[in-house]
This record gives sequence, C-alpha cells and structure tokens, in this order.
Amino acid sequence: MDATSIRIILAVTIAFIYMLFDIFNKRNVPEAYAYATLAIGAIAALFSGSIMLDAQTYLIAVAILGIGYAIYRSGQIGAADIIEFAAIAMVIPIQQAAILLPSINQYGLPFAISLLINTGIIAIIMVPIYYLPKAFIKHRKSFERIKRLDLYKLIIISAAYMGFASFLALKFNITLYGAAILLLLGVSSAVVMLFEGPITSAMVVMSSYHEFTEGDIIAFNLMSQEEIKQAKKIVPKFDRLVTKEIIAQMKEKNLEKKFPLYRNAIPLALPIFVAVVCAIIAGNLMLVII
Repeated sequence: MDATSIRIILAVTIAFIYMLFDIFNKRNVPEAYAYATLAIGAIAALFSGSIMLDAQTYLIAVAILGIGYAIYRSGQIGAADIIEFAAIAMVIPIQQAAILLPSINQYGLPFAISLLINTGIIAIIMVPIYYLPKAFIKHRKSFERIKRLDLYKLIIISAAYMGFASFLALKFNITLYGAAILLLLGVSSAVVMLFEGPITSAMVVMSSYHEFTEGDIIAFNLMSQEEIKQAKKIVPKFDRLVTKEIIAQMKEKNLEKKFPLYRNAIPLALPIFVAVVCAIIAGNLMLVII
C-alpha cells in the first residue's frame, strides 16, 4: 500500500469517527480524540518528502485553527469541527487527481480548500433533507399553512435552476456531474427559502441555564434586540456562544428565563465526512461545476 492510500484511509477514518461522535454522542466530540487527531495530522505532515510542503501544510493548519477559533468565539461553529478541518488538512496536504473524474485538473490546490468548499456545498444540499422531516413532525400546522402559490414558486425556481444547469451543460460543456450539483444546490436553496420558518424552529429548543452546556449556541436571530439587551444587563458575559462564565453568571443570578438554543442543528461532522469522501472520489466540487 502506497503513502497516498494510507493518507486517504487515515483521513476517511478520522472523519468517520468524528461523525459518529457528533451524531451519537449528543454533538460532543471528546477533547482527547480531537487533540489526538491533531497530533496524528501533525506527524503525518512530516512525511510529505518536501520541507516546503511541510511548512505550507503547517501554515494552512495554523490558519484554519486561528480563523476557525474566531468563528467559534462568534458562535458559528463548534471547536471540534475546526480541529477536524485542521487535522485532515495535514493528513492530506494536496488535492490529488479524483478517482472518478481524473481528467479534471485539481491545479495542485491544498486539500483544505477542497474540504472547505465541498463541506459548504454538501451542507447546503443536506439542510432540507435533514430538517424537513423534523420540521414536519414538530410544526405540522406550519406546513398546512403553506399556500399553493408558494408551492408554485418552488416549482418555478427549481425549474429555472434546472434550465440554467442544462444551458451550462450544453453551452459551456460542463460535465453532467457539475450540472447535477448546480441543480441540487438550486432546489435545496429554494426549499429552504420556502420552509425557512419551520426549518429554523426545528433547529431550536427553548432551554434555561440548567440545560446549558459549554459550546451551545443561542439563537440571537430569534431574539429581539430588547431581549438581548435585558439579558446582558443581568448577565454581562451574555453572548451567542455559551461559556462556563455565562452559565455561572446565570446560576448566580438564578436566571430562570428560557433562551432559544440551536440544540437540533445538523451535526457538521456529517457533511465534513461526505466532503472528504467526495474530495477523494470527485475532487474539488467547484472545479467539477466550472
């Protein structure tokens, strides 16, 4: 077995275990596992055979951790997801020719770029698939209020995306795979627009500080500015990202008010795992499209 195959197996295994923890362990990836994968990635990067590539790989990992931490502090992503991105970026430094589409030039781009782009595309496609059944069960009446006109809009928008994807496939000779990705993106976006209310509600659980855990994200977009202002008066550290300090201050003030938490958010490790597999099989999905 060559070095590339070993790196691929290692990356897929790491991503798969992250996904299992994220789905079956209540979105909780053990710190020991997360830091172990980071160490494994750092060691794997040493065997690239090129000092320049090693330096580039470490710089990319540091950039992911640095930028990711800022995003984490803003309450947009979990800490484990950032570490996973960095670890996999070191295990596979460069995007190799795709197994299924070897003719598409990957331009020697860092694998991290393919991983980030693929994760974004796959997450958009997965959102309606993941949330619609939950939203239907939890908010059946909201679906009953969907007007026939809205359904017509969905059909029209989906048809427009299908026409656009077909035009690109015929006129600019993009692959059928690229056209299919565009169509899936279009239909997913249209569905999310149509069912935005029920989908958002399906993500959220009203909870008091007794149920808070560090790393939870408060849905500020579902709170009024006045509610946020009042909460900050009582809890000075109050922010989107739940920290130990916030929980301690709420406990000290005995604040029983319930807040909307993104408790049912899609486990990001799921689209990350699919993104890794897609990057290996099909390459950078943006390059597939164009």
